[in-house]
Parts: sequence; structure tokens; C-alpha cells
Amino acid sequence: MFLRRLTPVHLSYTPPGRKPLQATIWVMPDYLAIGSDADFLRIPLSYPAAITIANTFGFVLPTCKMVDAIYRQAAVHLRPQPLP
Repeated sequence: MFLRRLTPVHLSYTPPGRKPLQATIWVMPDYLAIGSDADFLRIPLSYPAAITIANTFGFVLPTCKMVDAIYRQAAVHLRPQPLP
């Protein structure tokens, strides 16, 4: 269940001359994984596949600002390993 439990990420923004805005988004703690908590495999996805899966489950893909906030608030930071 640990890869399927949504995690809160807090966002804030202050528009020029206005009150600060705050929101909480709920994010998956990792990329798509197949299997059980004890035995799983992380699955890399193309952009079209990621959109299809997100739409199927009623999720949205994160914006750059959301990704930055998720990274800053993450308990663990792994070294990126981009696809070739």
C-alpha cells in the first residue's frame, strides 16, 4: 500500500499586491509500480502513456512548479536516472 497512499504537498504563492494563496495537492509517493509492496517493479512511461493512465484514474500530471514543490518536501531524494 505504501506506493498507493497519497501524500500531501503544500503550495503557496503570493501574487503581486495581493494576499498569499495556499493549497494542498495530494501526490503519489513514487512513479507507477506494478506488483505488491514486498515485490514491485517501477515502470517508466512515455508522455502519451502517462496521460492515458492519469486520465483513467482521474489524476493530472504535475506542472514544473508542482514537481519542484514535491521534490523540496520529499523525505527521500534519489539521484535522477533519465531514460536514454
